[in-house]
Amino acid sequence: MHSLREFLSEAAEVITHADSRVWRTIQPLLFRPGFLTREFLRGRRARYLPPFRLYIVASVLFFLLTSLVSHTPQFIGLKTEDGVPKSVTLVDPTKPDPSVPSETPEQRAERICGNAEVNIAAWLEPRMRAGCRKIVFDGGRGVLEGLYQNIPRGLIVLLPLLALVMRALYRRRYYVEHLLFFVHNHSFTFVFLIIYVALLSILGAGWLSAGLSDTLEGILTVAMLLIVPYYTYRAMLRVYGQGKWVTRAKFMVLAFSYFILVNVLAVIMSIYTVITL
Repeated sequence: MHSLREFLSEAAEVITHADSRVWRTIQPLLFRPGFLTREFLRGRRARYLPPFRLYIVASVLFFLLTSLVSHTPQFIGLKTEDGVPKSVTLVDPTKPDPSVPSETPEQRAERICGNAEVNIAAWLEPRMRAGCRKIVFDGGRGVLEGLYQNIPRGLIVLLPLLALVMRALYRRRYYVEHLLFFVHNHSFTFVFLIIYVALLSILGAGWLSAGLSDTLEGILTVAMLLIVPYYTYRAMLRVYGQGKWVTRAKFMVLAFSYFILVNVLAVIMSIYTVITL
């Protein structure tokens, strides 16, 4: 498990080892999709931060920020009647059921975890229930720390898989070129998410009226959902140099593959995190 102190130490170490090139790298990373990848492929590398160092800096800072602003995780509770789903509610593992005010932590853990349906392999079910109980007992702090530790590992697996997808789309390119493309692309995503999370935290600080704050949060969320895919499309145009319609078709294939891979890895990482608590 990683504590906040360890994240701070890791971030400080990475940043202090990065020279001034990191600041010259941020501007093209944010505003010129694919530019850094093309520069590296052409051998013009001296002015910019090495791709993997950039990725480490951005990812460490992102996970550090999210650890500072994260909230208590909640379970999704499904209410059924005669075996038919009726409603979905959010369950805060740190709060007792209002209808059972004298409930002990053990009883609350049993209520949330003991009767839950776990439709996975039988050998995993006891470990999932045990992990669920630990989440209830510590208010979700352990699972958040576990996720902060495991998500970067999952992303390290994701990048080579995405590069394989791109290798199938651009057969005349070397595999390492595609890997470099996604290292830069994910570095942008982390930097953009840092800005996004920071702005959401500012809006949630109560400085603005509730209505205006909610409106701005909605605008930021829509922007986040649109800008990252658009950035990837523009980067593909610049790096691979094919026509717009060909690139759009390949982008759709990539987007579908990305969606599948991210969801599969998210499920695997979530299960792994719970069973290893």
